[in-house]
This record gives sequence, structure tokens and C-alpha cells, in this order.
Amino acid sequence: MQNQNTDNTDFYNTNVPPKLLEDRNDFIVKRWTHLGQFYLKYSDEMIKYLLYVNAGGAVTSIGFLGAFEEVRNSICLRISLCFFAVGLTFVGILRASIVHKIRNLHNNWRKDVEKYWKSDIGFTKLTENDDKRTESDLYAFILGYISGGAFVLGLIFGGISLFSFLIAAKKI
Repeated sequence: MQNQNTDNTDFYNTNVPPKLLEDRNDFIVKRWTHLGQFYLKYSDEMIKYLLYVNAGGAVTSIGFLGAFEEVRNSICLRISLCFFAVGLTFVGILRASIVHKIRNLHNNWRKDVEKYWKSDIGFTKLTENDDKRTESDLYAFILGYISGGAFVLGLIFGGISLFSFLIAAKKI
């Protein structure tokens, strides 16, 4: 139902002057582009963050193992290192899955555009297919959260190992 405070030109219909429709469509495209770029930028930054923190945790654990003979048999430190390795592995899987997703999006878009140009499908079908292919991928979020969770668990086990070492060495 249309709001009483607006007129018919507020909606997308034939009563709206073409120039106004064009301006609104330009705004929609610019905003859509901006939001897409924003999403991609921060998704990429989050993936890099997960890579860096898990790699840093793994390097720190290995350094701690190498620096102090007393901790080489520490189960907590080994578990910590395993969690950081799991975090790194899932970041790699996430990156690979994104590359495959983008490749499939590109290839299927190209195929559908070729079909559209040959009049095998209409513009509506072209955009419907693209909408279905570009829906949010839950698995990408799950992979990222697994990597982040592995980092947190690696940090917890690494902290337990560090404090156990310091208590045993009577440094705290």
C-alpha cells in the first residue's frame, strides 16, 4: 500500500519522468557498486587478518618450542600449534573456495550472456540466473569462523602453556 504522504512519482512506474527514473537508477547502481566494493574490501581484510594471526600464532608456538627445552613436551603447546595450523588450513580452503566461486560466476555469466545474445534466453532469465548464483554462501562464513575459532583455541592453549611454563620456572 502506498504511503499517504507520497505521490505517484515516488514509485517506479510510468508516471515518473524518464530523467528522474534515470537519476534514481544511476543512484541505485552507484550505491550497489559501493556496497559491493565495501563488502569485498572488508572480506579480504578479514581473510588476511585470519591468515596473519594464525601464522603468527604458529610461528610463536614453534619459537617457544625451540627456545625452551622444558616446554617441548607440553601437550598444551602442541595442541595450540595444531589449532593454529587448522586455522591456516581453513584460511587456505576459504581462499581456494572463493577463487572457484568467482571462476564459476564468471564462466556462467559469460555462457548466459552468449545465450542471451543468441536469443536462447531472455534478459529476465539472464538476471534470475545471476541472482541465484550470487546468493550469499554460508560455507564461506563457516570456513572463516572455523579459522577464527581455531585461532582463539590456539591462543587459549598457548596461554595455558605459557603460564604453566612460567609457574614451573617460578617466574611468576
